[in-house]
Amino acid sequence: MLSGAASADSDREELVERGKNAYLIYCSNCHGVDATGNGPVAHLLSEPAADLTLLKKEGMEEFPFEKVYLYSIDRRNVPQLHGYKSMPIWGDAFGENRAILINELIHYLETLQKNP
Repeated sequence: MLSGAASADSDREELVERGKNAYLIYCSNCHGVDATGNGPVAHLLSEPAADLTLLKKEGMEEFPFEKVYLYSIDRRNVPQLHGYKSMPIWGDAFGENRAILINELIHYLETLQKNP
């Protein structure tokens, strides 16, 4: 039987692995497999794809989980004041499973940060 800590680590690893799989399906075409913004279709975008390894800025104590969730991925409630952004509104595209999928994606992105 796994201890509480080992079980939590195992759960976290599974969450991150599911997030990685979702990332490769939904995000890597623009942001690249390495998440630095160099995906195979990045050159077709009207704005450069973000480097997702720099979401946690230097000096930040914690990964900006809520900000990434609401303003970068879900985006259903973000006002479009200056026209359309290149980033899709994934909150609509992901449908009923959006909370689970976005949560998994963000946990994976957290592991890629260059400023741990």
